[in-house]
Amino acid sequence: MIMKIFIDLGAYDGDTIEKALKLYPDFDSFYAFEPYPPNFKKLLQKYEGDKRIVLFEKAVAKYDGKAQ
Repeated sequence: MIMKIFIDLGAYDGDTIEKALKLYPDFDSFYAFEPYPPNFKKLLQKYEGDKRIVLFEKAVAKYDGKAQ
């Protein structure tokens, strides 16, 4: 079985996830990464109850560390 997964690196307020849900309603999972706390809070408010959407309050980069 092939799983269909959408990954959003820098999910902002969920605008791309919202479009992806409409374009790909048959996808199994949607992963959203957003490091900025105010934006992540918006994601939680929109999608916390949707089991298909997995939220990460993290950034994605090719190195470990912190950014300002």
